[in-house]
Amino acid sequence: MDDQRDTTDRFLPRFDAAGLVTAIVTDADSHILLMVAHMNEEAIKQTRATGQAHFWSRSR
Repeated sequence: MDDQRDTTDRFLPRFDAAGLVTAIVTDADSHILLMVAHMNEEAIKQTRATGQAHFWSRSR
């Protein structure tokens, strides 16, 4: 696993009307789809800060 994180401001997601983006999670080796989820701005910030994926639950 690559522990390097992009900390630049180049990442500019396009949020939908609900303030969410679709997040796709795949296995790094096999490229198998593991999950389709959603992230809001805070989930993206937490993911970038910690290096672990954070998601938004649409069913809260």
